Amino acid sequence: MPRFYTKTGDKGTSAIFGGYRHKKSSPLFRALGALDEVNGLIGIARTITKKPQLARVLLELQNDLFRVGADVATPMRQKTLATRIGEHDVQKLEVRIDALAKDIPPLTQFVIPGESASGAYLHFARAVARRAERDVIHAQKLLANPTLIPWLNRLSSLLFVLALQEDFSTKNKFKHPSYRA
Repeated sequence: MPRFYTKTGDKGTSAIFGGYRHKKSSPLFRALGALDEVNGLIGIARTITKKPQLARVLLELQNDLFRVGADVATPMRQKTLATRIGEHDVQKLEVRIDALAKDIPPLTQFVIPGESASGAYLHFARAVARRAERDVIHAQKLLANPTLIPWLNRLSSLLFVLALQEDFSTKNKFKHPSYRA
């Protein structure tokens, strides 16, 4: 039977790749925790959506978030088995955002989350992605991969566009995703 605890963190520290230990309250672990939250929220949206294509996109983002977490948890001076986030990853998100955004009419007011369950979770994931971005910036002195910040910035933009698409397409009675009752 596998054991799901090690007791190595019982004194308030945890190790990152390479064995370097940090306090669990450090900016690094706040960033990693926020990334885990984003991943979990995307997972909820993925289980709720009725669109297989969106579910595939969300699963891909979840896998990418594991790469981001590994990148955050591995100092740049250390080799890693995971592929670091690069400019091509940022460009991939930009291409996806541009392709999806062309179907969204111009927004004229703030969007109120809640037109659909999956859209609401994607809006929530976007807000947490913004926090993860701030946390990674705060932890940056420990990280040093400058491409993580643009990637997280594009992630939140993509989550916003996905939420708008989900809201717009699942609520046919609404003329616009920013409709307010």
